Amino acid sequence: MITLGQLIEQTIEYGDRGLFELAFVSACETVRQTAEKLYQGEETAEPEFQRFLRENWRIISLMAITRDLQIPADIPLPIRQAIPGNAIANSAEELAIYAVRQTLAMKRMPLALGFVRRGGTVVEGEKLLLPKSLIFAMLAAVIVNPINKDETIADKYWLNMWDFKMFISELWGRDDLLNRMIELYFPDGKL
Repeated sequence: MITLGQLIEQTIEYGDRGLFELAFVSACETVRQTAEKLYQGEETAEPEFQRFLRENWRIISLMAITRDLQIPADIPLPIRQAIPGNAIANSAEELAIYAVRQTLAMKRMPLALGFVRRGGTVVEGEKLLLPKSLIFAMLAAVIVNPINKDETIADKYWLNMWDFKMFISELWGRDDLLNRMIELYFPDGKL
């Protein structure tokens, strides 16, 4: 089985090559593995990955810069049809959960979703393009989760968090560092 560190390496390498859809597949797997480890043996009403995303949405949304995750009014029809009650239209969190759910189930990114190279969420034809920052925000939530404190990765991998460029090998399980950065950039808790 591929380790969490190897999956994160793979995600970063795909991202460096501009292969964001493949990076997202690997990032989704890091969320799944972390959630399984975190909620091991717990009975939950929702899938473990979904619970993890909801519980870490503050980190993910701040890292992905919520304004980049604003949902356009003209969501492509295939996505609108896939979400009961069109709950997705009002929530970036629901959109992220949908994207992760579909990606984990299909082992590839849904055809109706993709990533924009620069900027926020946009509609292009019949595709909804998400900001690539979502991928790395999910990685950040996985890396700093205390359950992953004993994970390893080569020292050459780093993560950009606002003005901080930090080695991932020093961030494993360190949610305290991320929370300090959040307090520095968002002292009132608001974007």
